[in-house]
Amino acid sequence: MDTDDTRLAGGESPDPRIGKIIDGRYRVVGLVGGGGMGTVYRAEHVAIRRPVALKIIHPELGRSSDFAKRFEREAIAMGRLDHPNCAQVSDFGKLEEGGLYLVMELLHGEPLSSLLTREKRIAYDRALRITRHILRGLRHAHAADVIHRDLKPENIFLVARDDDPDFAKILDFGIAKLVGAEEAEGGEKLTQTGFAIGTPKYIAPELAFGDEVTPRADIYSTAVLAFEMITGRPPFEGADPAAVLTMHAGKPVPAFAEVAPDLHIPEGVEALVRDGLAKRRDERIPSADDFLARINGLLASLSAAPGGGPAPVPRTMSMPPADA
Repeated sequence: MDTDDTRLAGGESPDPRIGKIIDGRYRVVGLVGGGGMGTVYRAEHVAIRRPVALKIIHPELGRSSDFAKRFEREAIAMGRLDHPNCAQVSDFGKLEEGGLYLVMELLHGEPLSSLLTREKRIAYDRALRITRHILRGLRHAHAADVIHRDLKPENIFLVARDDDPDFAKILDFGIAKLVGAEEAEGGEKLTQTGFAIGTPKYIAPELAFGDEVTPRADIYSTAVLAFEMITGRPPFEGADPAAVLTMHAGKPVPAFAEVAPDLHIPEGVEALVRDGLAKRRDERIPSADDFLARINGLLASLSAAPGGGPAPVPRTMSMPPADA
């Protein structure tokens, strides 16, 4: 969430919120970025001067009661999570004009999407270590009955922490499902059977057709991320979202050699990713904990193999030293 330049050449602010105090508590000091859901600002808590990220949804979305419920659910879901690999949420509120905002920890680094845009693909051992961070965050979230349902490179943020330059944090549980919460509270369903929710290139087959959501949907999406980090592209892509959803549901997962013939990847790495991409969820890696255990075992076996360390990769790819 590095902050962009917030001033024009003449010194005029391009955003009228910069310099304003939101809800009497947060002073907006800079622009981080925007998207389909809203705008993220760099701000500070007025009383304690703590820097934060302030997410304000677009006004037209805030006027929708269904969207307001979804946004509030994001705050509740993320507020329940307290783990280094999950972005921390500290506050939630409504603006006088009816808008909604979410207060998060301010991160300095870059989203995984930026890394992949710049490097296209990364060394498989580095990819597995990033995947391990994601799974640690998911293990915590799933234990708290939170399913993300929209894992994608834009929602994975990489920061430098201690000696790890690729410490990953999961962002935006905006369409997460609190397992059983709606039924237990007698609340209104915010999604319906037959409605796919998520991002087509990263969605689990069962979500493509609105089937029951379980933590294994996040396992599938994590395996898609690993596939893309290693090969340079997700297993299925195309201009037509409906066609991509159909591919997830019925088309065989391509071999690494099909999409990246110049790479030499150990069979164990590809087998692991493919097990995470099983179309039937009862045949998929069952949990984040199991996925983590397999990654740890695989990295240990590769390090212990003759010659030690990863197999050769193209020289243009970075290969940071393995962590402990």
